Amino acid sequence: MQAKSQRKIIHETSQRFNSLVQAGAKNDIAYNFYLASLRLDLKAANRQPNQKV
Repeated sequence: MQAKSQRKIIHETSQRFNSLVQAGAKNDIAYNFYLASLRLDLKAANRQPNQKV
């Protein structure tokens, strides 16, 4: 179940990356944003199950 939610997060973040590139952002800037936001989203997802227990 955890892996499924991480897959969903990765998919949503890559959609954000693609829309940035289509909007004309430079690839290196968009990719750095993609990696940073993906890291934050996955950290948040990993923190949630620990709070429930």
